[in-house]
Amino acid sequence: MLTHGNFASTAAYHDERLPNPGESDLSLCFLPLAHVFEWTWTFYALLNCGMTVAYCDEPAKVVEFLREVRPTIMCAVPRFYEKVYGTVLDRVESASALRRALFHWAVGVGSEHARRRREGRPIPARLAWRHRIADRLVLGKIREIAGGRARFFPCAGAPLSREIEEFFHACGLFIICGYGLTETTATVSCYERDRFLTGTVGKALSGVEVMISDEGEILVRGSTVMKGYYRKPRETAEAFVNGWFRTGDAGLMDAEGNLRITERIKDLIKTSGGKYVAPQQIESAIGADHFVDQIAVIGERSQEFAPFERIIRFTLLPEPLSIERGEMTPTMKVRRRAATEHYHDEVERMYGGPSASQARSSGPLSLFLSRTRTSSSSARLIEIRSARRPVRKEIVAARKRTAASSSDWMCPAGFWFAATNQR
Repeated sequence: MLTHGNFASTAAYHDERLPNPGESDLSLCFLPLAHVFEWTWTFYALLNCGMTVAYCDEPAKVVEFLREVRPTIMCAVPRFYEKVYGTVLDRVESASALRRALFHWAVGVGSEHARRRREGRPIPARLAWRHRIADRLVLGKIREIAGGRARFFPCAGAPLSREIEEFFHACGLFIICGYGLTETTATVSCYERDRFLTGTVGKALSGVEVMISDEGEILVRGSTVMKGYYRKPRETAEAFVNGWFRTGDAGLMDAEGNLRITERIKDLIKTSGGKYVAPQQIESAIGADHFVDQIAVIGERSQEFAPFERIIRFTLLPEPLSIERGEMTPTMKVRRRAATEHYHDEVERMYGGPSASQARSSGPLSLFLSRTRTSSSSARLIEIRSARRPVRKEIVAARKRTAASSSDWMCPAGFWFAATNQR
């Protein structure tokens, strides 16, 4: 149960944190209004700021709407940025060598410029001059994908790869990453206007308190926290401990108050060897590859994967997961249980394959993909941009074992579905 006081508090705290949203802004709404992220933002945009809100009635055509509406603000989930990032890199890889070199030079200049700005450091004259050239030749054209007028785009709902986030910051698109839940009237934390740390979800809003419990769970207290669950006194009591709301998310907070989400506690996977694995860590790393369309880890985030987190086997699926079959949420997050049930046989075959005994003893992961399109130019798939080298070696080895017998491998964008080989 969310009260008028919850929404009023959220609006006041956003006024303090965000870069002056107002009547001159235009917000494009393409996420479902049933989702607390878009729902709360739309209330804030219309009733508190007086801005114009345009509604996209076909989310699949959001890029077309962006060009037509040219919003200054738009709430989006990581899936949107992953799609745009993948499209940009696909076009770059098919360009001439000169254009590819120009692109990478421009993004490098943009990265240094963006890094200095968010760290509050001065911009040297030479860097400012190079940035103007890079912006005119490359970076400004990438911003045109979002309409060319974007001031800031809030992002929440799932982890966004740091690589992708920093790419858009380099291009001059200010993505404000944040974290929240329905029970906290959306935002708990988000980036400040400057001096924020990428790879985190920013600092708590001014009227919101955040604490990490001894067990590593994120606890929240403040005037934005719900009154309780409607007619569910037992569930309400279980959701609070000493006045703090239990989010169910595990996280870390540094000395400066930057919050980092590590995993949903209920999603942590325990291997037969007693090791705990955070699936979002693997999903974020592999999902940064622009060839990967969707990803979910079944069964069993850091820069190096332990041996029991590595992937050695996969199976190709004929189609991606869908909202219609209940395998995806409206904000494009995978429903692990539904996906596992629908592809039960495929998961069992991975466990029971010829290398099952080896897999169970070493404890790596296996995965399968679903095609979204085919292309004869995609044989390079994972070798090109696997997010982390320890994962890449396992994937490449698996590809070599199956490519000769499976023409379906040739897919430049696919669904990665990982399942642990330990039970």
